[in-house]
Amino acid sequence: RDNSTVQNMRGNSTVQDMMGNSTVQDMWGNSTVQDMWGNSTVQDMRDNSTVQNMRGNSTVQDMWGNSTVQNMWGNSISRDSGNKKIKISSECDYEIVKEENKKS
Repeated sequence: RDNSTVQNMRGNSTVQDMMGNSTVQDMWGNSTVQDMWGNSTVQDMRDNSTVQNMRGNSTVQDMWGNSTVQNMWGNSISRDSGNKKIKISSECDYEIVKEENKKS
């Protein structure tokens, strides 16, 4: 909760609830975050790691390998770097805009 941080999740490790401004730096193996709330963030997901539910303004910065996000609500956003996709919740009130560099 609040400003808590988990540095590394490996193997079959699990975090049940992330709330407030909590952060998980790295997820590897079959690690799982069950619920993300508030402004919680996962920096890097790799291998078969999973986030089951994202809510609020939660964010996954980078996903690689077979990592997955199962459900997204609110303004949750994940960046699937391995597949070059940005995923937003269907409820998200943000708009994805691709900027073009202007020639001078």
